[in-house]
Amino acid sequence: MTNVLDELGIAPRQTVGLASNQRSRLLNFLLRWNHTEEVHTCLDVLVPAIPPSSRCSTCGRRLSWPSTSPMTRWR
Repeated sequence: MTNVLDELGIAPRQTVGLASNQRSRLLNFLLRWNHTEEVHTCLDVLVPAIPPSSRCSTCGRRLSWPSTSPMTRWR
């Protein structure tokens, strides 16, 4: 069985650079088609990439995701 991420041409470390909508769509696609190992692989990269300043000091939940998109400033 081949790795679906390889077929899509994306490495788990590249998910950090995706726009939030693209990340969401990728993870939802992987979940929908039961590629749970790939979801966990991506999350192993994504979760540590969330800066501590973006987490709630009480519960540790993510407050926002820092966007890497240049269009963010226009929103």
